[in-house]
Amino acid sequence: MNFVTVKCPNCGAEIQVDADNKGGTCQYCGSKIINEDAVGKTNTEGAADGADREFESRLVLADNAAKLYFERGPKAEVGQLGGASLSGYNGVMNLYNHTAQVGACESRYWLHMARFYYDGNMAELDRGASKLPKYFISDYEKHMGSAAHYAVNDEEKQMIMQEKETYLLKYQENQQDIEDKTRAMRKTTAVGCVVMLVIVIIISLIVFKCSS
Repeated sequence: MNFVTVKCPNCGAEIQVDADNKGGTCQYCGSKIINEDAVGKTNTEGAADGADREFESRLVLADNAAKLYFERGPKAEVGQLGGASLSGYNGVMNLYNHTAQVGACESRYWLHMARFYYDGNMAELDRGASKLPKYFISDYEKHMGSAAHYAVNDEEKQMIMQEKETYLLKYQENQQDIEDKTRAMRKTTAVGCVVMLVIVIIISLIVFKCSS
């Protein structure tokens, strides 16, 4: 058992108390004594526990939203934040950003968010997005780098780096397919614009002819 010296606030006597005990009674005057170090330690641990629970709660909400996004499609409602409904890719990312407010130093936050960032953007491309974000790969690598930076041990860090390399290899293997999808979507968009232009011209001519 460890003891610390605490000064009585009434008579000034120095009393030995258990270091983990929040207080005691002065043996000279009977006044109550508070061990501020023990109280502070308890409050700090309680605050840490509360922060951990809040992080876990927010991460679960974001992960569940990601699951709904992949299961139900890009326009499905994935959750709520501040009373507002969230949907699609941006809705999920909003929930991960909300998690970052209490978990920016947690490796699991960065790892889970990076996975969705990669897989979500690939899903958006499959569903008709014209292209990937400009700095897609570099941003993914930064997210995974942060996950590795906050890893609790070397084993976890190694696992994160291996996963990153797996995703990058998958991207390289599918890069030609990704580029083909991007070109096809741009071509489709261009054709659509031309068709709309032709329709507008035809309608304009009909209106002009009728008015004259």
